[in-house]
Amino acid sequence: MLLKTSTALLIFLRISVSIKSPPKDTPITCLFHDDCILPCSFTPTGAVVIHWYKQQIPVHSYYYNKDQFGLQNKHFSGRTCLFNLQIAQGNASLVLRKVKVLDRGRYKCYTSTRKGNQETFVNLDVKALIQMVKVDIIEKTVNCLAQNIYPVPQLFWSTEPPTDLGSLHNHTCNTADSKGLFTIESSINIRGNISEHAYFCSVVSGDKSQVWTASVKQQGISHSNL
Repeated sequence: MLLKTSTALLIFLRISVSIKSPPKDTPITCLFHDDCILPCSFTPTGAVVIHWYKQQIPVHSYYYNKDQFGLQNKHFSGRTCLFNLQIAQGNASLVLRKVKVLDRGRYKCYTSTRKGNQETFVNLDVKALIQMVKVDIIEKTVNCLAQNIYPVPQLFWSTEPPTDLGSLHNHTCNTADSKGLFTIESSINIRGNISEHAYFCSVVSGDKSQVWTASVKQQGISHSNL
C-alpha cells in the first residue's frame, strides 16, 4: 500500500505595518505676568480655520479671515491674539498676555484647510521667580520671608560656624494668595551659646533653578543669589 503523505507548508508572512506615532506635546515655560507665545504652524492652502483650546475650554478662534471671540472663555478675554499678518504663511501661534498661574495646562491648536485638519498640543508651565529674601532678628527670633513665588518653594537654615540644625527648632509655612503665588515664612529661636553665630536662610525654587540666600548677624544683614 502506498501511503501518500501530504505536506502542508505553512508560510508565515511578516507584515510590517508602519504606525505613525502622534507628535509629542511642545513644552513651554512662561514667567508670571509676562506675555507668552504658544507655537503652532500648518501648511497654508487658502482659507484656514484656527481654534485654540485649553482642554475643552475655548481660548481663541479665527475663521472667515478674522478673529472670533463669541465663544471665548472669559478667563482669556482681552489676553489673546494671533499673528494675523503671518497666518497666510502658516503661523497659527497664540500670544497669551499677562500669564497667570491658572493658565498652566495643556493647550490644543486645531487648524483646518482644504487639505485636511491638524491638531498639535502645547504644555504650558508658569514660573514666578524669587525676587528677594528678607531676613531679620527680633529679640531672640530670626525670621525669614520670601514672597510671590511659583511653584511652591523650599526653605533651609544654616549657621556659621555650623550648628546642629535639629537644635534650631524652626517653624516654616507656605501659603498661597488669590493669584496662586506662594509666600514662604520661617523662624528660629536663638538659644544658648549660638547667639553670636551668623544665620543663613536659603530659599530654593520648586524646579531647583534658583537659590537665594540671605544672612543675618547682630551687626547687619547680607544677601546673595545664585
